[in-house]
Formats: sequence, C-alpha cells, structure tokens
Amino acid sequence: MPKDLRPTPASIRGGGAIVAYQKGEHIQDIMWRMRIQSQTTLEHYLQEMAADSIMTRLPEVSKHRIRSAALLFPLLIEHPGS
Repeated sequence: MPKDLRPTPASIRGGGAIVAYQKGEHIQDIMWRMRIQSQTTLEHYLQEMAADSIMTRLPEVSKHRIRSAALLFPLLIEHPGS
C-alpha cells in the first residue's frame, strides 16, 4: 500500500464510528465504546466519513469540479471579503 494511502489512527477510528452508526447502534453506545467524551467529536467523525463515502460514488467530472473548487479555499481564507 502506498504511504500516502495508508490509514491513520484517526481514519480507522472514524471508520469504526461510521460502521457502528450504519449498523444502527445508539450514539451513546458508540461514544462509550470509543471512549469519546464529546458528542461533537463523534459528529465530526460521522460528517467526515459521510462526505468521503459520497465522493467515491461521484462521477469523475463531479470529483474534478470539487477538487478544483477546493484549490480556491486557501485563497479565500487568506483574503476574506476580496
């Protein structure tokens, strides 16, 4: 597996949260098992993984448009209101 595609502990943790959530497990049970103290943290995992799983199913033209728009993000942050 190429180094840039190796899963990190965060991606494995987020993936576990998504699988548990998709299986219908209760949020509090997921939080207890993963030792997460804040529901906001779990929400971030779920949002990230949901967005990532959607990206894999998009047509190539849509992926290209999203990647192109993402390249503008640093410029917008650097120069807000410009």
